[in-house]
Amino acid sequence: MVVYKVRHRMQSTMSKKDRDITVSLIFVSAAFFVNMTITCVSLLLVFNNRSIDLSTRNLLNWVKEMPLSINNSINFFIYFASSQSFRNEFLQMIRLKPKLASQASVNRKRRGTNTASSN
Repeated sequence: MVVYKVRHRMQSTMSKKDRDITVSLIFVSAAFFVNMTITCVSLLLVFNNRSIDLSTRNLLNWVKEMPLSINNSINFFIYFASSQSFRNEFLQMIRLKPKLASQASVNRKRRGTNTASSN
């Protein structure tokens, strides 16, 4: 219900690009919160309980480290999934990269031709 109300308000007052950015930031913040909660709980379990055997301690350390690694890599996927403008810009950047390199060499050749003909 709350999500519906927020979405309805966003649709009436924001542009599509602003909505995409807002949705992306909400998901990134939620992912950060979940990952940090898991990390903190694991950290508290490891440090507050000295009687944990070594294998359990290693497992908890792994559980503590995994969300940090996931959090660092998940932002790209959240942006890509929730923002049409990010997808468009990213795909355009990927497609244009080889063209930009070839366009630069064409421009260099043109400059060389222009300088030679003007002398």
